[in-house]
Parts: sequence; C-alpha cells; structure tokens
Amino acid sequence: MFVFFFSSTSGLENGVSLYYFLLLTISLFIFNTRKTSKYIIVVFATAFVLFLISYYYDFRIFRIGEVENLNAKSQRFVTFIIVFMGFSVLGYFILSKHFLVLELYQKGLRSEKIISDMREKLNRKDDMDLENLVKLAVNDDIAFIPKIKSSFPNLYDNLIEINRAITSEEFKLCALLKLGFTTKDIAEYNHISVRTVQARKSRLRKSFGISADVDLYNWIDTL
Repeated sequence: MFVFFFSSTSGLENGVSLYYFLLLTISLFIFNTRKTSKYIIVVFATAFVLFLISYYYDFRIFRIGEVENLNAKSQRFVTFIIVFMGFSVLGYFILSKHFLVLELYQKGLRSEKIISDMREKLNRKDDMDLENLVKLAVNDDIAFIPKIKSSFPNLYDNLIEINRAITSEEFKLCALLKLGFTTKDIAEYNHISVRTVQARKSRLRKSFGISADVDLYNWIDTL
C-alpha cells in the first residue's frame, strides 16, 4: 500500500513502482511452504490490481507538495539503488539455498551408493538398517557408534583383540571404512580436511601394524 500511495503521487517517472518487483520477489521467500503458498497469489493479484489503478490515473492519484517538488531524476536514482541492493541480498539467499539443496542432493546420491554397495557386499536385504546407519554416519550423529556396534557386533571385539589401546577416533574411522566411505566422504561428513583424514589413516596403520601395501578397506572387511 505504501508503494501504491507514493508511486501515485508524481507520475510513473518517480520510479517508486519498481518496489513492486522487490515486494513480489520477497513474497516468494516469505510464503515458501505449501500452507502459505496461496498467499503468494493474493500478493501478486493485489499488486497487479493496484498497479492497474495507478496506471489508469496516470500515477497521479494523490498530491503531496514535498514529493512533487522533488527532482524526478533523483527519485528514480535512489529507487533504483535501493531496489538493486534488495535484489542483491535476495540473490545471495537464492544462491545459498541453491548450493545447500545441491549439497543435500549429492549427499543423498552418495548415501544411496554406499547402501547399495554394502547390501551387495553383505548379501543381505532386510536384516540390517543400513539406511539409518549411513544416515547417522553422514550427519556425524553421536548415535552412529552405538548403531555400528549393534549392526556389526564382532567389529569392535576383533579390533580390540588386535589393539587394546584403540581410541574412539580410531574405531570411528574403522567403522566408516567398513561402510565404504572414501577419504573425501569422511572429511566432508566429519567437517575435517582431507589431509587430516589421511593423517588419521596413517596413524591407524601404525597403531594396528598394517603395512603400506595392505589396502585398508580389504583389511577392515576381513575383521
């Protein structure tokens, strides 16, 4: 209503009508759920009707002396700058949301691949909740360790037989290797660098006496 009022005081040349586009774009972000999406139609329809009314009266419905005395060129410039800044901020949030959705999509694809590979390796269908197990690992959930122990009950016992001084960090790394997580996966889901994961793998080899020519994934699969 503010845009309608001020855009209808001194003609279309004042540039205030540009704010309609900013408001319409903002409404797409405010009402972004199924329940509230119907309000987008209300906002768009209202803006369209108000614009038509202003257009019918040549954008000169109301009279404000101060506004009419302002330089139209200056008004347009200020309006353009504000609208430009508004769209720049919206663009930032649009890109942020896009990259977040893309990251979640890629995680979902990777999780499906890990689950598929594990089912093929274990030759099991329904006797293990691999979906939940991988989900906990991807989200770096504290419930992952108890879940991996219940899913692979012999894993911890076999590891502790080799090295009774095994740390929780080493066991978690072994669990992730057991699921087939790559170095990049482990780094991403645990919010650490690839170099840190590589260093932990090297320490794991020393701790368990694994020679450099032995593949860690094959080694963990034998346990």
